[in-house]
Amino acid sequence: MSEININTRRIVLFLFMFSFVLQLPLLNYITDDTFNMLMVGKNIANGNGFSFSPGTFAWAYTPVLPAFISGFFHMLSFSHAILAAKLISSFLTSVSVLAIFILAKKVIKNTKISLLVCFLWAINPWLIRYSFSGLETSIFSVFLIASAIAFKRNTFLGSILVGLTCLIRPDAWLFFPLLLIFSIKKRKNLFFLVISFLILFTWLVYSFYNFGTIFPTGSKSLHFHISTFNILFFFTEFFVLFPPFIVSLKYLKNQEDWLYVLLVCGAVFFYIFIGTGSPRYMAGFTPIFLVYAFFGAKEAIKNSHMFNGITMIFIAKTLLSLIFVYSFYSVYINDFRMNHYAVAEWIKHNTPENITIYVASFPGTITYISGRDTIGIHPDIFPNSHMFIGKESEYIKLKKPDYMYVPEETSKETIGELYPYLTKIMSGQYTTFSLVNINITFTLYRINW
Repeated sequence: MSEININTRRIVLFLFMFSFVLQLPLLNYITDDTFNMLMVGKNIANGNGFSFSPGTFAWAYTPVLPAFISGFFHMLSFSHAILAAKLISSFLTSVSVLAIFILAKKVIKNTKISLLVCFLWAINPWLIRYSFSGLETSIFSVFLIASAIAFKRNTFLGSILVGLTCLIRPDAWLFFPLLLIFSIKKRKNLFFLVISFLILFTWLVYSFYNFGTIFPTGSKSLHFHISTFNILFFFTEFFVLFPPFIVSLKYLKNQEDWLYVLLVCGAVFFYIFIGTGSPRYMAGFTPIFLVYAFFGAKEAIKNSHMFNGITMIFIAKTLLSLIFVYSFYSVYINDFRMNHYAVAEWIKHNTPENITIYVASFPGTITYISGRDTIGIHPDIFPNSHMFIGKESEYIKLKKPDYMYVPEETSKETIGELYPYLTKIMSGQYTTFSLVNINITFTLYRINW
């Protein structure tokens, strides 16, 4: 940033700190997926490998690199592992704000527009939502942006960062077919493709040796269909700036720019038509989208009023989404603490260590906090449980757990025949962001066999 004047540096530094301030209202936000990753980190630290529980695999869509980082902090101090995950996630959220400015300056070559992109990423509602979550959204964004910056200076370093990015989210594997295509035109790219792949190769060997597959187990459930949820996210996150993003293709001159624009296009297609994941996955590609959307807008829109109009619409949309995220997930934080977390704490302090719990949802939270063994019909966590989908009562009778934690709305249909054996311990209402059901009551039962 040596060529950037002192006033610009001050603005970027302010946005770095402003980003952290925006995260504070969701300081206590955490999800079950966070605890899934922490469980893997705990087992890595305990010598049980990349697993949710000893003897089982966890290679679904669990981020590999963050799980190993979690394992490192578990080795240092188990009691501080959650805090470490949250602080790293938060810090990298703010770092991504610095990184996007550097990339925007290189691509757009306009300081004011680069600062605008930096500001829009700092106030991005989904970046803020996942900032203190301990999940991989921020680290994925940082590595993705860093690889794009590196490719413009040192393709060898860019290739290393691409390989590491692929260890954060398997979605980044989209890099490889794109690099292979570019290698046809420029043989030098084949060398960089090999470097990127070699970094990933070590993990693939480990995966195949331990799990019998190089693919995420979650990919077994993938099929072509249109995801209503991801279409909604696309409209709220990308739609306003999607025209100038597509227009940017007309003005791209460098091969690395084409690589990252096509990567975003591939990610959007994947999430809409394969329909996997949640906003935290697609949000990781948003910084690249913002940079090239405003690059396209700068090149194609010569009318300043039109440019400002599109920008104001996008800012208004972002602020409305931010209000929603703050208000909705503040309720979520309270519900999560009062229900799932409270249930896990109750189990930890009121049950013997050798019990087993059937969990219909939130296996990570219950397992990690309570320290008890759990079972459930979660094919990506519990092997062979997919055979019992729709036959929950049969599965529970076979496994004979001591407790059961289930949502009331579905348990009456799926495990109603078990009610004579159940004693209700505690229940509470949980608020979830769903297009089908928002308020769900979860109940913990003791099973009296």
